[in-house]
Amino acid sequence: MFSRLQAPSTEWIALERWERTVEIAKVDDAQNLVFGWLSRVVEKDGSPVVDSQGDEIPAAELEKAAYAHVVEFRKSDVMHNQHATGVLVESFFSTPEKRAAMGVAGDDKSVGWWVGYRVAPETFAKVKAGEYRAFSIGGKARREPA
Repeated sequence: MFSRLQAPSTEWIALERWERTVEIAKVDDAQNLVFGWLSRVVEKDGSPVVDSQGDEIPAAELEKAAYAHVVEFRKSDVMHNQHATGVLVESFFSTPEKRAAMGVAGDDKSVGWWVGYRVAPETFAKVKAGEYRAFSIGGKARREPA
């Protein structure tokens, strides 16, 4: 039985040292920009993503958290230390319906949150060196039985 996480908090988004499933996908050297999937909650085939603790986040809950992060916080830190080292520059909650409305054809059923952050030069150097390879949502959530 899986737990469903309700209303995750996204006050801080951290760059992480350790391997995660949501790795940094793209960097822009000229602007110290780091991009990637912050979280994916539905796979391309439509099946839910279950994390290493056996939890899944409902798409609607992640979407609410994504919008709250954009409106209220927009910061990133390193390893959840809550010392801002970056600011949000791009956020897209990607769903099949939104991609269809954009004219992006395909049978990809995935749902997830794509982000981009401009980070401090010393942090960007560690991303480039491979020390920070992924994003991690920090915060609190309420666990409910599925």
